[in-house]
Amino acid sequence: MLHIFLLILKILLITVLILVGLVLVLLLLLLFVPVRYRFYAEKHDNFICKLKASWLGFVFCFKANYDENGFVYWLRSFGGTLVSNEDGFSEESQEETDTETEAAESEKETRMREKAEAREAKKLKKQEKAEARKVKKQEKREQAESGKAKKTEKQEAEDAESDQQDGLSDQMIQDADPDREDRDANREFAEDHSEFQKSPETIFTRIGKKFDRFVIAVKDKIEAVVRKLHHMKDKAEQYKKFVRAGTTKQAFQVLKRNVILLLKHLNPTKIKGQVTYGSGDPASTGKQLGYLSLILPLYYNKIDITPDFSKKILKGDIFIKGRIRVYNILYYCCKVYFNKYVKRSMAYLKKISGGNK
Repeated sequence: MLHIFLLILKILLITVLILVGLVLVLLLLLLFVPVRYRFYAEKHDNFICKLKASWLGFVFCFKANYDENGFVYWLRSFGGTLVSNEDGFSEESQEETDTETEAAESEKETRMREKAEAREAKKLKKQEKAEARKVKKQEKREQAESGKAKKTEKQEAEDAESDQQDGLSDQMIQDADPDREDRDANREFAEDHSEFQKSPETIFTRIGKKFDRFVIAVKDKIEAVVRKLHHMKDKAEQYKKFVRAGTTKQAFQVLKRNVILLLKHLNPTKIKGQVTYGSGDPASTGKQLGYLSLILPLYYNKIDITPDFSKKILKGDIFIKGRIRVYNILYYCCKVYFNKYVKRSMAYLKKISGGNK
């Protein structure tokens, strides 16, 4: 029993080690096996452009062509096409698709017509219901008005009776208490607070309040602008200090060196071509030639550029071949990212820019 258990455990460990080994091999292949590319462009009567990029030969291959027929691309793996926009339909299939689209359009039209008829029927039903509701509301309103008229007649009779009773009671109270008028006058005088109420606002008081609010708002705006200017001045001083710091200069040197090495790696291994161009204007052609001279080290002894000052022309061909290795890109990026001077500079820049609060 123990022997069987150890045998199963051994098989599982071997399987895990094989899977780990395959993952490591695949990772090493991704890092160290380069992606090779070729690019060719030609412009004479027509413009032709071709691109091919491959990884491990036939494992992954991407091709793209552009000519007078249009743009076509393929992505293949182990000889099989994964993605492509190449037209592979025959005329019969095209006719079938046309008939299918016509049938779909006719179905859409019938559906739209049915929906429109259903909407009209719903509208008619809603109008009928609205008219019935209006009739019912009118009947209820008439009934309510007749009821209100009856109630008002009863109320007027009751009010007349109560007024007569109140007059009699007031007369009886006044006869019983002859000093009541004096007490009522004193009470009205005590409850009169008109002299303590605020006088009504005039146009001058409103203008004064608006002017006060305007002055306060202008003062707040000026104070905010002054505070912002002081803040910007402090920020400018901090950025100047950051640029002049020795750590920043060291970080810039590290970044410059690794970027140059990365560009050298990404530089094509082979460039050939010849181009004849002219803008039709000698002055603009000379100016463009001056701009091209700034990047002369990139195409010196590789691309033959011939300016034509007499007419507007652009023709020629160019061929570029190169490779890109993922390991080199990651290596130079890690050298920059993990450098102590770059870390310190980035931390200080994040601090003064408000990243750490």
